[in-house]
Amino acid sequence: MKLNKYTRYIWILIPVIVVFIMTDYFSNKKLPIFGSINNFILYDQNGNEFKKENLIGNFWISDFIFTTCAGPCPIMSTQFQGFQKKYSKNDNLKLLSISVNPEYDSPIILQNYGERYSADFEKWNFLTGDVNEIHNLALESFKVGDAENPIFHSAFFILIDDKAQIRGYYNSTINEDIKKLYSDINILINQKI
Repeated sequence: MKLNKYTRYIWILIPVIVVFIMTDYFSNKKLPIFGSINNFILYDQNGNEFKKENLIGNFWISDFIFTTCAGPCPIMSTQFQGFQKKYSKNDNLKLLSISVNPEYDSPIILQNYGERYSADFEKWNFLTGDVNEIHNLALESFKVGDAENPIFHSAFFILIDDKAQIRGYYNSTINEDIKKLYSDINILINQKI
Protein backbone atom coordinates (compact mmCIF):
# COMPACT_ATOMS: atom_id res chain seq x y z
CA MET A 1 0.00 0.00 0.00
CA LYS A 2 2.88 2.40 0.74
CA LEU A 3 4.39 1.67 -2.66
CA ASN A 4 1.09 2.61 -4.25
CA LYS A 5 1.10 5.94 -2.41
CA TYR A 6 4.62 6.79 -3.71
CA THR A 7 3.74 5.66 -7.22
CA ARG A 8 0.89 8.15 -7.27
CA TYR A 9 3.27 10.96 -6.25
CA ILE A 10 5.75 9.92 -8.92
CA TRP A 11 3.03 10.05 -11.58
CA ILE A 12 2.11 13.53 -10.43
CA LEU A 13 5.72 14.73 -10.36
CA ILE A 14 6.71 13.45 -13.81
CA PRO A 15 4.43 15.83 -15.80
CA VAL A 16 5.45 18.75 -13.56
CA ILE A 17 9.14 18.03 -14.21
CA VAL A 18 8.55 17.64 -17.98
CA VAL A 19 6.69 20.98 -18.13
CA PHE A 20 9.47 22.68 -16.16
CA ILE A 21 12.17 21.27 -18.48
CA MET A 22 10.26 22.17 -21.66
CA THR A 23 9.52 25.70 -20.42
CA ASP A 24 13.18 26.23 -19.61
CA TYR A 25 14.22 24.83 -23.02
CA PHE A 26 11.90 27.09 -25.01
CA SER A 27 12.59 30.20 -22.95
CA ASN A 28 16.32 29.82 -23.61
CA LYS A 29 15.95 29.23 -27.34
CA LYS A 30 17.99 31.72 -29.34
CA LEU A 31 17.32 32.72 -32.92
CA PRO A 32 20.22 32.86 -35.37
CA ILE A 33 21.58 36.19 -36.60
CA PHE A 34 21.70 36.27 -40.42
CA GLY A 35 23.26 39.71 -40.71
CA SER A 36 22.75 43.37 -39.90
CA ILE A 37 20.88 46.03 -41.79
CA ASN A 38 23.23 48.56 -43.40
CA ASN A 39 22.68 52.29 -43.05
CA PHE A 40 20.05 53.68 -45.39
CA ILE A 41 17.86 56.72 -45.93
CA LEU A 42 14.36 56.24 -47.33
CA TYR A 43 11.06 58.08 -46.90
CA ASP A 44 7.86 56.93 -45.22
CA GLN A 45 4.24 57.36 -46.32
CA ASN A 46 4.27 60.89 -44.87
CA GLY A 47 7.44 61.89 -46.72
CA ASN A 48 9.51 61.78 -43.51
CA GLU A 49 13.05 60.47 -43.55
CA PHE A 50 13.37 56.89 -42.28
CA LYS A 51 16.81 55.48 -41.43
CA LYS A 52 18.38 52.42 -39.88
CA GLU A 53 18.25 54.25 -36.53
CA ASN A 54 14.44 54.10 -36.71
CA LEU A 55 14.69 50.31 -36.48
CA ILE A 56 16.72 50.31 -33.26
CA GLY A 57 14.75 49.52 -30.11
CA ASN A 58 11.83 47.70 -31.77
CA PHE A 59 11.19 44.37 -33.43
CA TRP A 60 10.13 44.52 -37.07
CA ILE A 61 8.52 42.28 -39.64
CA SER A 62 9.54 43.55 -43.05
CA ASP A 63 8.59 42.80 -46.63
CA PHE A 64 9.20 44.16 -50.11
CA ILE A 65 6.13 45.04 -52.15
CA PHE A 66 4.83 47.46 -54.75
CA THR A 67 1.38 48.98 -54.93
CA THR A 68 0.50 47.90 -58.48
CA CYS A 69 1.50 44.28 -57.84
CA ALA A 70 -1.14 41.75 -58.85
CA GLY A 71 0.88 38.80 -57.52
CA PRO A 72 1.85 38.14 -53.92
CA CYS A 73 1.76 41.74 -52.61
CA PRO A 74 -1.97 41.95 -51.81
CA ILE A 75 -1.75 38.63 -49.98
CA MET A 76 1.36 39.74 -48.09
CA SER A 77 -0.29 43.04 -47.12
CA THR A 78 -3.38 41.18 -45.93
CA GLN A 79 -1.10 39.02 -43.77
CA PHE A 80 0.48 42.22 -42.41
CA GLN A 81 -3.05 43.36 -41.52
CA GLY A 82 -3.31 40.19 -39.42
CA PHE A 83 0.05 40.86 -37.72
CA GLN A 84 -1.06 44.42 -37.00
CA LYS A 85 -4.26 43.17 -35.39
CA LYS A 86 -2.62 40.36 -33.38
CA TYR A 87 0.14 42.61 -32.02
CA SER A 88 -1.88 45.83 -31.74
CA LYS A 89 -1.19 46.05 -28.00
CA ASN A 90 2.55 45.42 -28.37
CA ASP A 91 4.29 48.73 -29.00
CA ASN A 92 7.65 46.99 -29.56
CA LEU A 93 6.57 45.11 -32.70
CA LYS A 94 6.34 47.16 -35.90
CA LEU A 95 5.74 46.43 -39.58
CA LEU A 96 7.81 47.70 -42.49
CA SER A 97 6.81 47.47 -46.17
CA ILE A 98 9.43 48.70 -48.62
CA SER A 99 8.46 49.45 -52.21
CA VAL A 100 10.54 47.92 -55.01
CA ASN A 101 8.92 50.32 -57.48
CA PRO A 102 9.75 53.72 -56.00
CA GLU A 103 9.41 55.52 -59.35
CA TYR A 104 5.65 55.01 -59.03
CA ASP A 105 5.21 54.45 -55.29
CA SER A 106 5.46 57.97 -53.92
CA PRO A 107 4.69 58.63 -50.25
CA ILE A 108 1.07 59.58 -51.06
CA ILE A 109 0.59 56.42 -53.18
CA LEU A 110 1.98 54.36 -50.28
CA GLN A 111 -0.28 56.16 -47.83
CA ASN A 112 -3.33 55.38 -49.98
CA TYR A 113 -2.18 51.76 -50.30
CA GLY A 114 -1.77 51.51 -46.53
CA GLU A 115 -5.24 52.93 -45.98
CA ARG A 116 -6.66 50.17 -48.21
CA TYR A 117 -5.27 47.70 -45.65
CA SER A 118 -6.35 49.74 -42.62
CA ALA A 119 -2.72 50.38 -41.72
CA ASP A 120 -2.03 51.99 -38.37
CA PHE A 121 0.83 54.23 -39.49
CA GLU A 122 2.22 54.31 -35.94
CA LYS A 123 2.79 50.54 -36.24
CA TRP A 124 3.12 49.96 -39.99
CA ASN A 125 5.49 52.05 -42.12
CA PHE A 126 5.67 52.08 -45.92
CA LEU A 127 8.97 53.19 -47.42
CA THR A 128 10.04 54.57 -50.77
CA GLY A 129 13.09 56.44 -52.01
CA ASP A 130 15.96 56.15 -54.44
CA VAL A 131 15.64 53.03 -56.59
CA ASN A 132 19.33 52.12 -56.24
CA GLU A 133 19.20 52.58 -52.47
CA ILE A 134 16.21 50.25 -52.21
CA HIS A 135 17.70 47.60 -54.49
CA ASN A 136 21.02 47.69 -52.62
CA LEU A 137 19.14 47.47 -49.32
CA ALA A 138 17.17 44.44 -50.54
CA LEU A 139 20.17 42.61 -51.98
CA GLU A 140 22.99 43.56 -49.59
CA SER A 141 21.26 44.08 -46.23
CA PHE A 142 18.09 42.00 -46.38
CA LYS A 143 19.63 39.48 -48.82
CA VAL A 144 16.42 39.06 -50.83
CA GLY A 145 15.26 39.92 -54.32
CA ASP A 146 16.52 39.61 -57.85
CA ALA A 147 19.56 41.64 -58.96
CA GLU A 148 18.63 41.40 -62.66
CA ASN A 149 15.01 42.43 -62.29
CA PRO A 150 14.25 44.01 -58.90
CA ILE A 151 10.52 44.23 -59.57
CA PHE A 152 10.51 40.43 -59.15
CA HIS A 153 10.85 40.81 -55.44
CA SER A 154 10.91 38.31 -52.64
CA ALA A 155 7.74 36.88 -51.13
CA PHE A 156 9.56 36.45 -47.82
CA PHE A 157 8.87 38.18 -44.55
CA ILE A 158 12.02 39.18 -42.68
CA LEU A 159 12.15 39.32 -38.88
CA ILE A 160 14.42 42.06 -37.53
CA ASP A 161 15.41 42.42 -33.88
CA ASP A 162 15.78 45.55 -31.77
CA LYS A 163 19.43 45.93 -32.85
CA ALA A 164 18.55 45.93 -36.60
CA GLN A 165 19.78 42.36 -37.06
CA ILE A 166 18.00 39.86 -39.28
CA ARG A 167 16.72 36.96 -37.20
CA GLY A 168 14.63 34.99 -39.68
CA TYR A 169 13.19 34.56 -43.17
CA TYR A 170 9.66 33.24 -43.69
CA ASN A 171 8.00 32.40 -46.98
CA SER A 172 4.70 34.27 -46.93
CA THR A 173 3.05 31.56 -49.04
CA ILE A 174 3.80 28.66 -46.67
CA ASN A 175 1.57 28.29 -43.60
CA GLU A 176 4.28 26.48 -41.60
CA ASP A 177 6.62 29.43 -42.15
CA ILE A 178 3.97 31.86 -40.88
CA LYS A 179 3.44 29.71 -37.77
CA LYS A 180 7.21 29.71 -37.22
CA LEU A 181 7.25 33.50 -37.63
CA TYR A 182 4.66 33.86 -34.86
CA SER A 183 6.70 31.53 -32.66
CA ASP A 184 9.95 33.38 -33.38
CA ILE A 185 8.33 36.75 -32.64
CA ASN A 186 7.37 35.42 -29.22
CA ILE A 187 10.93 34.16 -28.65
CA LEU A 188 12.36 37.61 -29.46
CA ILE A 189 9.81 39.43 -27.33
CA ASN A 190 10.46 37.11 -24.38
CA GLN A 191 14.25 37.50 -24.75
CA LYS A 192 13.90 41.27 -24.35
CA ILE A 193 11.98 40.99 -21.07
